[in-house]
Parts: sequence; structure tokens; C-alpha cells
Amino acid sequence: MILPLEATPGLMIESNADMNAFLSDALKRHESTQDVPIIILTARTDEEFHIRLIRQGVREYLIEPFWEDELPRLVETRSPGLERVLDRLKQGLARSRQGLRSVLRGLMPVAVDTLGLMTSLAEMVERQRGDGTAACVFECALPVELADKLVATQLFLIAQEAIHNAYKHARPTNVRGTLTSGSALELRIRDDGSGIAAEEVPHGGLGIRIMRHRAAIIGASLSIEPASPRGTLVACILPLQPEIDDESHHS
Repeated sequence: MILPLEATPGLMIESNADMNAFLSDALKRHESTQDVPIIILTARTDEEFHIRLIRQGVREYLIEPFWEDELPRLVETRSPGLERVLDRLKQGLARSRQGLRSVLRGLMPVAVDTLGLMTSLAEMVERQRGDGTAACVFECALPVELADKLVATQLFLIAQEAIHNAYKHARPTNVRGTLTSGSALELRIRDDGSGIAAEEVPHGGLGIRIMRHRAAIIGASLSIEPASPRGTLVACILPLQPEIDDESHHS
């Protein structure tokens, strides 16, 4: 392996230990690259593996998973003066963190607490608003507490599907979501887009069928109808069981 002077790296970061053996050997063959720092990212913790890294010329290694600031701090310590590398590294780690959050949000869209539904809906609308395609707001005048995680998740996914359908099919200027609680928990998503014809509602597309299925799972009713003066209104209403106090229960 030939490394011309203009391609001499200031630092090597590698997550493949087998590849590192090849790279380390190649670097040691050239006087100009013998002192290039090598950092390995690995999930292995056994002593034999770490001894092998030292023999390969690895100066530092990080055990995965590691804190976001650990790698930039290590790079700065071992290779001062690589400001551009540090900036790109931090940006890459930030993008990875954001991507991981998106994956986790898909796996568990509603936070595990009684206010999770309200919070998650507000965050979803905030992300949608950041896309800039249409104004999207979420209103919840009073705190809505919901302890049932299954119900909260299904309501969140219904709202998500309704907003997605509005943006995809209706080209709205405004989308508004509301969540209220009284004798029933009411979730409403309204847009001012091109609307849906009344004759299309009974059958509906895949998105409508999915929302109906989710509502049925939790015992809620789902209605989809043209809004006035234009657009579509999706309403999911879940009757709430009245609380029974201990005194009346034992009488």
C-alpha cells in the first residue's frame, strides 16, 4: 500500500478491528505515517482483544456505546490542531444522535408517563411545522392525563396518520390538532386542504382503514367528514369510564 505525502492522514479512526490491522501495518511501513494516531471504536471488552490492538499500534480506543463528547475530546487531546476534523466529527455525531432519536421515536412514539400523549402530539406537530410545507398547530387548553399506554399510542398514531394524509393528499395551508378531555377523550385533526368527498369516506384508502382499525382497538369511534368551508375533519372520540370512589364502591 503506497501513501503519497499529500494523502498522509493526521488521524485514523476505525470501527473495524480487522481492517485496522491492515491499515496499521501500512502506516508503519512509511516514515511519514509512522506516528499517525489511531483510534479504534469497538464494543469488545475482552483483555486479549485490547492487547492485540496495542500490538497493532493503536494508541487509544473507545468502548461502544460512548458519550457523544468522548470521541471529539479524545481526538482533540491526541491530535490538536484538527479543528475542521473536530467540527465534522461533532456534526456527524449530532446527525447520528438525531437519527437514533427518530428510530426510537418510531419504536416508542409516546413517552411513558400520564402526560405522554399530550407531549408527544405537541412534539410531532413541532417537527411537522419545521418542514415548512404548511402551518401546523396543536392545541390542548387543559392538561390531559392518560395512564393507558396502549390507548395513548393508538391515539398518537391516528393523529400522525391524519396529518400525514392531509399533507400528502389535500395540500393544505393550515392543519390544526386539538385534544380535550371530559366525559370523553376527543382528538380532532382539521385541515383546510382540498377536502374529501362524502362518498369516499365509507370505503376510504389504506390510511383511513388503518385509523379505523386503531380506533377499534381501543374502543373509540372515528369519523371523517368534509369541513366547512373547506378541508377535512378527522375526529376520534373515546368514552371515559367514570371514576368510582371507594365509599360509593363499598356501600
